[in-house]
Amino acid sequence: MSDPSWTPEDRSLTACLVAVAEALTAPRDQREIFDVVLTAGLGVVEARWGAGVTLNGDQLKVASVHGQALSPQELPDLGSAVRRALQLGEALIEPDESAGLLAVLPLMLNGSPLGALVFAVAAPHQLTPDTRQGLRGLAAQCAGALGRAQLTVDLERRMAEGQRRLEQANTTATVLAALGDALQRASTPDDVAHLALAQLGPALHAQVMLVVRLDGDRIKLPVIWGDQTAPISAYMTQPGLTLRDTPLLWRSLRQGTAVYLDDYRSELDAVRSLPPLACAIEPIRSPGQEVEGFLVMWRDRMPVGWPEQDRQLLARAAGTIGLALERASTAARMEEDARAYGAFVAFTEATGTQTDILALARQATEVLCSRFPDATAGYSECEQGLWKLKVWSGEVDEALLPLLQAGVPEDTPLFAEMLRRGEAVFQDGWEPDREALPHSGAYGAAANVPLLVNGEVRGVLGAGLRNTRQWSEPDRALMQAVGRGLTLALERAEQTHRLELQNAALDARTRALEGFADLSRDLVLEQDAVALVGRAQEILVELLPSSISTYYEPEQGRWRLRSYRGQFRNPRLLDAFQRGLPRGATVNVDRPYDTGAPYYQDHYDPATTSVVRDEVSVIRSSASFPVRQGAVTRGVLVVGLHELRPWSSIERVLLETIVRSLGLALERAESVSHLAEERGKLRAANEELEAFAYSVSHDLRAPVRHMIGFIQLLRRHLGDLPDARAARYLTVVEEAAGRMNVLIDALLELSRTSRADLRLERVDLNALVAGVQADLEPDLQHRRVTWDVALMPAVTGDVELLRQVMTNLLDNALKYTRTQNPAVIRVWAEDRDHEWAVLVSDNGAGFDPRNAPKLFGVFQRLHRQEDYEGVGVGLANVRRIITRHQGSVFAQGAVDHGATFGFTLPKTVVNSGALSSA
Repeated sequence: MSDPSWTPEDRSLTACLVAVAEALTAPRDQREIFDVVLTAGLGVVEARWGAGVTLNGDQLKVASVHGQALSPQELPDLGSAVRRALQLGEALIEPDESAGLLAVLPLMLNGSPLGALVFAVAAPHQLTPDTRQGLRGLAAQCAGALGRAQLTVDLERRMAEGQRRLEQANTTATVLAALGDALQRASTPDDVAHLALAQLGPALHAQVMLVVRLDGDRIKLPVIWGDQTAPISAYMTQPGLTLRDTPLLWRSLRQGTAVYLDDYRSELDAVRSLPPLACAIEPIRSPGQEVEGFLVMWRDRMPVGWPEQDRQLLARAAGTIGLALERASTAARMEEDARAYGAFVAFTEATGTQTDILALARQATEVLCSRFPDATAGYSECEQGLWKLKVWSGEVDEALLPLLQAGVPEDTPLFAEMLRRGEAVFQDGWEPDREALPHSGAYGAAANVPLLVNGEVRGVLGAGLRNTRQWSEPDRALMQAVGRGLTLALERAEQTHRLELQNAALDARTRALEGFADLSRDLVLEQDAVALVGRAQEILVELLPSSISTYYEPEQGRWRLRSYRGQFRNPRLLDAFQRGLPRGATVNVDRPYDTGAPYYQDHYDPATTSVVRDEVSVIRSSASFPVRQGAVTRGVLVVGLHELRPWSSIERVLLETIVRSLGLALERAESVSHLAEERGKLRAANEELEAFAYSVSHDLRAPVRHMIGFIQLLRRHLGDLPDARAARYLTVVEEAAGRMNVLIDALLELSRTSRADLRLERVDLNALVAGVQADLEPDLQHRRVTWDVALMPAVTGDVELLRQVMTNLLDNALKYTRTQNPAVIRVWAEDRDHEWAVLVSDNGAGFDPRNAPKLFGVFQRLHRQEDYEGVGVGLANVRRIITRHQGSVFAQGAVDHGATFGFTLPKTVVNSGALSSA
């Protein structure tokens, strides 16, 4: 609205007030109101200038100036005049050195001063009562307009404040809703912390935020979000940090209230190296209103302090986080309980079948770590006064692990208390220095459960909890239940071990008996006494792992090492034994030789031998035995163990049985040696006889040939002899010479068979029999012969000698069936485990079974020469050939009921030390 223009006619007081009232009808701000009123007032009092002054509290301010071109800085000091007018509550006219006269009209609204209108009027100037009344009306209109404007401003401000608060409430509600939605996905307390900080940090323009959780007065590892985390993380992640180490957290817990600092300074808290920041700490409470942790935030410094909106958002967010932490902790505990229960069930089932104690111990530690995710669980055994960690689950500090593996002394407080009480010990509020266990400051509580078997602590199940300072009753019960399960498994494992030892002893006895059998079989081929001792030593070393065996015989005042077996861990010890040991100064060898009784040392005494102590120190247990051959003690057998343990009764029986068997073997070997000598002499005699037979047979051939020749010459010389008797005599002599010639040929053939070398190869009996049949075909003229030849195997032998065997057998069958029509000859083979049996049967004349032993002898005949020709050498030749093949011959028959002749061939034939397998 434009300013009114006043004409002389309109400048009456009434017209002025009416115009001002109209002008102030529309809403105006403070400056516009003063512009209207001052313009009208200048016209009423004919002033040079006019000013509008406002009062805000006790401060006066010139809001508008009209009239002469003056700025507010050029006005005279109006303060004292305005204050007097406001104090009196009525208009004043006072002289002023620069302005002349000042007319001051106080602006009052409902008795409250709002300011004043000041006019500079020409002096002298007289205001009439009507003029004064008009000016008061003008001041009243101005005050009313200013009041309305103030109300409008206040209303707008309140509306804006309400809108701002509504927007802040909406923002807070949005952030909290997003926070609530995000926390629905959290399954663990750490998830809650990470998700909460990811929502709150950006919304609150935070530099750094933390969620700190408590374990008693200790601070669990916090979750940190933000940019400037290095100094905070370095401090807050220290092992064993307590609330007393962080003064602001301790203050919030002690007072039970939030802490807000507009200007965070390092000296107020323990965190150093932070820039100037504002800090807020809101307690996180459980549903039971106990402080479980803190929501901590750092942000840029705020000159006007923390906004209430941010305070409310942080407080409500802390409450939401508390509920989410409780829910996640409950869910995590339920999941841990379920996982622990499943692991415990699996462990319980394993204790019924598993006997490996270390495998069971690992399962037990996994059960505990399933229930306590922040725990370390382990199983320890005592070795030479130190409890050494054998298996473990969970994280272990890299400095603590070697210490536990090397062993914790029995007098360490936790172990000492457990051993003293003989029961589980639970230590709350773990302190590394008090417990004498360095590098264990990460733990808040610990426990040891002894595994008692027959009243003796055989092992210890232990656990350390990181974020817990106190064992709950359910957790103690679980720890003891797992310990009882492991104890039962340990007892079962020991029982199983005892059974295994018994089974091992039985197995050792079985293997010893097998070794004795091997030793007995060795007698067939081995006659050397020392070699037999070595074979016995091999059995001993096999039965006793980590052992060595030495055998000594006396020689010129010393014990001479004749045989040894096993791995010598100290080569110098073997050198010392090989140099010989003095008789009379080597107790463990002298005593069994002199007394004839074994000498056992469960703990070997190096002083019992003359060997240097350092060399013999590798032997921990020893046993010595006299080795007898008949009534004579031949030497001493010694067994040494590289491990310290007593000799069991079963081991003693086994060792003594082996040594007695060795004595029998030596005695038998000596007998076999004598027998071999006799057999050698017999073999030499047979060879001489064979050579003599060959020589005689060869030498007889010439006289017989001469006899036959001269008889033939005599026949031609005499011509046709008139004397029939003389002719018959010549015929008899000639036939006898022929039989003599045949007999000499047979003897030579028998001799060659015995002397010829065997040429072993694979022989197909089917082809061999077929070839012999073909050779005998000319003898079958005008005869009916039925051949029944079965499928034959391949054997190992000398093909030519075996051909001679089959020729003799088949020829005999044809000879003794000549009176049969038809003659039936069967040939077949039988598989007899380690040998083949080849048989030839016929339906011929047969023989008296009482004479069967004579059949394979030289010149043995069971039929007359007139009935069946022959000299009785063929079957002897068969026996000689088959014997050289390491087989045997046999015959069965009955008079006029045919005969069966056969022979066996081993599937493995030994020839000149080499084996040929069929």
